Amino acid sequence: MKKTISLLLVVLTVVLMVACSPAIPAGVNTDSAETKGKNVVEMLNQHNYEGIAASFRTDLQNTVNTADWAGIFDPKLAMLGDFTEFKKVSVKTEASPETKETVVLVEMECTYANGSITYSAAFDKDEQLIGFFEKG
Repeated sequence: MKKTISLLLVVLTVVLMVACSPAIPAGVNTDSAETKGKNVVEMLNQHNYEGIAASFRTDLQNTVNTADWAGIFDPKLAMLGDFTEFKKVSVKTEASPETKETVVLVEMECTYANGSITYSAAFDKDEQLIGFFEKG
């Protein structure tokens, strides 16, 4: 009897976890978003800040100051050392607090020779880059 109750509790827990997980809206290509997020990190690792700026949605490109990015990321990347791997990548969607539009967030936990760091790339519904953040 105890085994049956334990099994039912496990099944109920799994069902609740799946049911409560936010669904990815129709039309969102998670594989494409993951690939685009990884591409931004690869450009970052190559110190290609101009390439990252060009990847942003057209109306946001002039807000990216590549000199500021170099000043922020060059020392961090030097300290972290060589990129090793994408340890964990997840894709989820959220509603933008300002515009209420669906934002696709790609969170990437990256491992380097001397540590790790997590980046988030945000894309709009058309898979255009609208934000890139480091999570300390």
